[in-house]
Amino acid sequence: MKTIPTNIPKDTVGLYLANNSISTIATTDLSGLTKLENFYIPRNSLTTVEDGSFADLRSLTAMVLSENRLKKFPD
Repeated sequence: MKTIPTNIPKDTVGLYLANNSISTIATTDLSGLTKLENFYIPRNSLTTVEDGSFADLRSLTAMVLSENRLKKFPD
């Protein structure tokens, strides 16, 4: 998988995307996922997290971005 899926149900609480080839988390990739508590995206090709990507993640309690090649992360 090279991108975050676009059809993620809005009531998702856990999103596990380990071991893929995702390179970017775009501003709209996680929009509307207000119930998401756990977001795991380790071991991808992640280099960029666009500003505002996590804006809707009000319930987020855990996020794992390890083993990526991040170059741009929002302030």
